[in-house]
Amino acid sequence: MNGTSGRQKPRRGRPRIRFQPDVRVTIRLCPDRDDDLLAWLESVPERQRAGRIRQTLRLGLNGDPAAWGAEDPLVEAL
Repeated sequence: MNGTSGRQKPRRGRPRIRFQPDVRVTIRLCPDRDDDLLAWLESVPERQRAGRIRQTLRLGLNGDPAAWGAEDPLVEAL
């Protein structure tokens, strides 16, 4: 025997924290085609934009897809 029992040594140091990483979303808005969205983003104060975008996404998820307009084939598929 090499002097070790079947037990593992207790782990030293900080305990591991299990967390979900942030999900980053990047979109590209084009002038002319997305003027309404660009104007809306410019009207939202800088430090409130992420919260307002989350709120708007949630409203869209809970809303009526028929009211969104069918500009995009993905919207039509819903």
